[in-house]
Amino acid sequence: MFAVQASDQLASARLQQHLDLMTMGAWESGSWKPASGCSLGATMCPRHRQQGKWWVHVVGDSVARFVFAAWLSALNGTVRDAQFPRHEMSGVPLCSFAAVTNNGTKWSAGRAQCAPVYTGTCASHCEWPRSDRQADTSLVAQGYNWKLSFEDWKAPDRNNTDKQHLAGQLLLEKSNIPNVVFLTLGVWEAFTLDAYRKGNLASPYRPSGQHARHEYTARVNRSLALATPLRDALASRGSLLVVLSTPQCLQQQRTYWRQLFGRSGGWPTAPFEELVNLGNQLSAGWARSAQSFGLPVFFLDAAKVIHTAPRMMHSPCFEHHPHGVLSDTIVAIAMTALCKMNLTRHRGDHTDKCGKVNATRDY
Repeated sequence: MFAVQASDQLASARLQQHLDLMTMGAWESGSWKPASGCSLGATMCPRHRQQGKWWVHVVGDSVARFVFAAWLSALNGTVRDAQFPRHEMSGVPLCSFAAVTNNGTKWSAGRAQCAPVYTGTCASHCEWPRSDRQADTSLVAQGYNWKLSFEDWKAPDRNNTDKQHLAGQLLLEKSNIPNVVFLTLGVWEAFTLDAYRKGNLASPYRPSGQHARHEYTARVNRSLALATPLRDALASRGSLLVVLSTPQCLQQQRTYWRQLFGRSGGWPTAPFEELVNLGNQLSAGWARSAQSFGLPVFFLDAAKVIHTAPRMMHSPCFEHHPHGVLSDTIVAIAMTALCKMNLTRHRGDHTDKCGKVNATRDY
């Protein structure tokens, strides 16, 4: 473990406290109101603007892609090149959630037309280059004083060795490393289960689902182990790792969109979502355990905030994906907490001044 100064441990404790407090609250008129009374920040802190360019890197599956898109909107506005993904469709009404028909898998404009609008032209091939590849600049957005990048990473199958290294190229960046990395996991660990593939996935809390539960737990722990080198590299440079919980949308799909999905709520099934919830618990334990050793690793419980969101036609929680305001809110919570710290160098400086955001838009 790295030797960490007491001031750094105190700073870590404060940042985690801020993140925890920000996820306690309630939705009012389409906006998240933290119980602490602090407004949410959607722009970089003035102090950070004066400290040179800072870099946010987002790693994970399609859930992370939505978060990346929300970061891009927060930093650069909603207008973007087609290569970059989107988390809302304010400018493309034919591809909005409101235009979803049938069982929720088609748009009036056609899936072939709409899916690339959400994913960006890089689609699911946004892997951060390994050492044997040239850098793929399509994954990076930059402004005058910020840099934002996305790495599509999914848990490898038991027999797949192609994606063993999470953020492998970042680990080779000796002189340049992100100030903060956001990581999501938990869905693909369930996708690759034998029981899911065979169509007999049972609740992990029933005897018939115990084997899948043990297998899933092992896969999540494996993914977290693959994240350990990244965690340690970030810690050695004074950078931060924030693990996000994966949203659970089945209740909203059953409650708000029954006309589309029926009583069952569509996909994911209840046993699948129970596994993802277990993955969130494992990720939280991993992050908080690292914190106890003084490592700058944090847990942001995005699922907790999104779970209680009201019905918003253009900002639904749908198949684990936080659309529109939901992703914006998670990014705003992260920004507000980070603005209380010195993001450029994790040294314990903090301020009690909260940032502000108007998150009332229902895209």
